[in-house]
Order: sequence, then C-alpha cells, then structure tokens
Amino acid sequence: MTEPEFLQVAGYEEAMAKVQGQLCIAQEFQQAWQDVLSKYPQYGGVHANLMAYVTSLRPDELVIPVEAFENMLAAPGNPFTLSAQALEQQRIEQAARAAQAAELRERQQLIDEISQGRTTYTARNNYGVSQSYRTKDLQDTPLDELKTVHQIVVGQRNMMGQSSQELRQQVQTRNAPLGRQYPPMPETWEAPDGKEYELTKRTLIRMPKEFLRVLLQRYGSAAMDERLGVTKRQEVAGQQRILR
Repeated sequence: MTEPEFLQVAGYEEAMAKVQGQLCIAQEFQQAWQDVLSKYPQYGGVHANLMAYVTSLRPDELVIPVEAFENMLAAPGNPFTLSAQALEQQRIEQAARAAQAAELRERQQLIDEISQGRTTYTARNNYGVSQSYRTKDLQDTPLDELKTVHQIVVGQRNMMGQSSQELRQQVQTRNAPLGRQYPPMPETWEAPDGKEYELTKRTLIRMPKEFLRVLLQRYGSAAMDERLGVTKRQEVAGQQRILR
C-alpha cells in the first residue's frame, strides 16, 4: 500500500496525529479548506482552525467539505475561532448597531414628549400664533433638528405653566450657563464716543449696533431684553423659524 493510500484508508487517525501540522501539505485537504474559506472567510488565517478541520474530516467527507465544516460548527464546543480581522469587524458592527438602537430610542422619546401620544402637536409659529403640526412629519426629521423642535415645544409648554415670578427668575438666570454673572445694567451709560446715554427702551432702539454689542457683552441679553420690554413669551415666539 502506498503512502497516500495509507493516509486515506489505513490507520487514518493515527497518521493524522503523527504528521500534525504537516497535514496541510496534502492537496485534498488544502482544496477542502479553500472550499470552506470561500464561504466562510472569517475563519481564515487561523492555523488552529485548519488543524481542527483536517483532523476531524473523514475521508468520505472530502467530497462535501463545506457541509462537513458546517456540521462541525453546529456541534457543541466546536474548536473554530474567528480571525482577528473578523473579530474586529464584528466589534465595529456591534457598536454600530448599539449606536443606531440608542439613537432610535432617543428619537422615539423626543417624539413621544413632543406629541404626547397624539397625531398632532401645537406650537407657536414665527408670528407667535399657535399652530398645529403633524406628528408623523417628525419621523424623517434629522436628530439635531428634532432636539431643537423638542426644546422649543416643551419649553413653550413649561413657560405657559409658569407664574410671572418664575418667568422673571428664568430671565435673570438664563445668561449664566457657565456660572458667568453680569452686573446690573445702569440707568445711564457713557458710550465709546464719550457721550452719556440714558438706557431706556427708546434710546436703545435708536442706538448704533456697535454700542448695542458692547452693552450685550457687558450686561447680557437678559438685562437687554428686560430693558427693551421683551418678554419670555416673545423671545420663544422668535425661535419658531424651524417649525415653519
């Protein structure tokens, strides 16, 4: 009996144990493994996978190499491992799926809070007039824009339920998001041109823009709004372009 015949027929398992890593030299096994990798490339590049395959493959399974491999995969405690590249790709895909699922949950929560379970929701438009919008239109809204719509709509609802004192407190604090405190706006102010201005609504409306910018930087927009008589409700109404 020749050596190839011995490897395939007589003492098959004993011969496999003796030659170990040299089994991949046999053309039959090389071809069988290549057939497997053509369908399951994620198991390539791992020598232990090749060894586990050829030592478990029966001679009669050489004609069905892929099916034999699938049977081995399905068996409890199969010895095959994914390649490093396949494992990294798997990690990336899992992270992408997790991020997508988190975004979907966030989107649904925002939509639920905007619509309150209704098919339509209301918000004041650019002219301060209450207007109805379809909830289903929010489904295709980009997430960043959806967050802005949520902030406006929920902010309006909260505002409508606040007392005048609460609104005044909100005006006083909204310009210090990072702990910055503005000094009180005085009744009169010496401008860069050397002139003294009374900081009344009438004067502020006519004041040059460059002076207004200085006042905004020095005393904050809340003080400016209060001096101009701009209420919180008017400010929110001015934010509604995105809803139109």
